[in-house]
Amino acid sequence: MGPEEVAVEGDKAANVTPTYPPLQWLYDAILRLPKRLPNLQTLELGDLPILHPTSIPLCSLFRHVKTLSLRRLTNQSFVEIAQLINGFPQLRSLQLNDCEWSWPSQQHQIRRAASITDFQVDLSNEDCRDTVIRWLFPESVPASSVTTLEWWVYQVLSDELDYLLQRCPALQKISLTMVGPEATCGLPSLSNNSALRELEYMENGSDIPDFLRRLSQLPSVAPPSLSTIRITFYEQFSSVFAPRHEPEWTAIDDALKDPRLSKVEKVRLRFWDVVDPNQFDSTFLSMLPSSHERGILSHGAPNREFKDRSLAHSQPSLPDTSPDKPEIA
Repeated sequence: MGPEEVAVEGDKAANVTPTYPPLQWLYDAILRLPKRLPNLQTLELGDLPILHPTSIPLCSLFRHVKTLSLRRLTNQSFVEIAQLINGFPQLRSLQLNDCEWSWPSQQHQIRRAASITDFQVDLSNEDCRDTVIRWLFPESVPASSVTTLEWWVYQVLSDELDYLLQRCPALQKISLTMVGPEATCGLPSLSNNSALRELEYMENGSDIPDFLRRLSQLPSVAPPSLSTIRITFYEQFSSVFAPRHEPEWTAIDDALKDPRLSKVEKVRLRFWDVVDPNQFDSTFLSMLPSSHERGILSHGAPNREFKDRSLAHSQPSLPDTSPDKPEIA
């Protein structure tokens, strides 16, 4: 049977001149995977300086891969990236993290990946984000069938988010991470995404009182369909629930009672440290009494994968207490 998930990592420190065939042994190994692992469903490719052009069409051999993760791919034309993505016939979930590419003039000739329903993007380069948006969500085609969207925002780009939300009417889950003070422009309006059930929201680099005040605006931006809210703080529990922030938490408790959020059944708060559950309960009881009484509150800490990605953008001096995620190289 073999594993259903494989991660292939290149050398992060390698300074490879983009000539062919670079790292030929690695690409030969990748292309043996379909035969050795016929049930492979998840493939992660990371830190590969350049893709061998002859290997891209052979991706069709990965007949059962549904999830593709591309991390730190560089020195590519987006034509090659798009051909790689389109080479997986059953692809449903696409993750793009820290990739950079050049944008060709013949953009209209690139077939778009219409089958993708789960889309995760962490691209700090604005041009690369714009490329992906124009490719996957062009105005010339019907609205996207994407149901899950995870987007990392690095600047105040309300037009970018508004366009994405407009082109994804079937959206059921959205995860937004605002990175840096320039990105903390507040929650976008989600009121027109009537199928939305789950919202995950994070701000990295914002002032705690400002962040809390933005959360109290949820009733005015969320659709009535929302049932689950997940909020992650890039802070320790004791800092977020300091007594001086009690007015902001009172406003959030009042917001969660708003009739426009009547379908919310779960509100999960995540912090960077692990705290005694009894301390959570007593704090929730004192600062979020109505929500505590309804039984909608839960708590936790981010997993290892989330912390690893977040630490690339901030440096909180906190211990990592979560278990390692195994990888198969």
